[in-house]
Amino acid sequence: YQTLFFVDRGHHSLVVNSEFSKYLTGVKLNLKYPFLREIFLGESEKSIKNAVVIAPGAGDIRRVWPVAKWDELLGHAQCNVPFIIVGSSADKEVGDHVMQALKRTGKVAYNLVGTTSLIDLIRIIKNATVVIGNESAPIHIAAGLGVPSISITGGGHFGAFVPYPPVESAPLVAYKSMACFNCNWMCRYNLASNESYPCVSQIEVADVGNLVTSILENSQG
Repeated sequence: YQTLFFVDRGHHSLVVNSEFSKYLTGVKLNLKYPFLREIFLGESEKSIKNAVVIAPGAGDIRRVWPVAKWDELLGHAQCNVPFIIVGSSADKEVGDHVMQALKRTGKVAYNLVGTTSLIDLIRIIKNATVVIGNESAPIHIAAGLGVPSISITGGGHFGAFVPYPPVESAPLVAYKSMACFNCNWMCRYNLASNESYPCVSQIEVADVGNLVTSILENSQG
C-alpha cells in the first residue's frame, strides 16, 4: 500500500466503514441501521414467545461478566417470564452456571447453549422481550431485529461496536468507565488467564438491573 487512512479511535465501525468508502470512492454514503432480512424471520421449534434471552459468553473468557454477578442479578429478578440461555459450545460452563442460578430462583428456564444453529438463534432472539449479554453476536443480532437488548461491555474497543449511533432499538450499554479504555484488549493489569478484565468485572449489577427493569416496564406498558 502507498497511503494510510486514519480515523480517530472511538468511532463506531459503521462510521469508519462509511468514511473509508468515501475516501476510496469520493462518494459519501448515507449510514443505514443494520437489519436482518425477512428470510430469517420464520419460526424455530426452540423459540419461546416473550422470553428473556441471556447470552453469558463472549468468545474470550476475560470479556465475560463474572458468574457471581449473574447470580446476584438473577437472584433479584422479579419478572415472571421464561428465560433462555444461548451461546456456543465454548460457553457451556458459564451457561450451566447461569442455569443453576435460575433454577435456584424457581424461574422457568431453558439452557440451549451449544444446541442452536445460527438461524435458530436469530429466530429465538426475534421472539424475545429482551436480550442480556456480554458484547457479542446475540446483542448485534437483537439490534438487527429491533429487539431490545443490554450489552455488558468492557473498554477494549469501546465505541467501535457499541454503543451504537443514536438510533431506535440500539442496545443499551452497561459499562464501567476507566482511563485505559480503547486498549484494544491489551490490558495493563496482570490477570490470570481465566480472570475477567477489570473493565468488565467492575460493571455493577445494579446498573445492569436498572436497564433490565426499564426495558421490561416499557414492554408491559
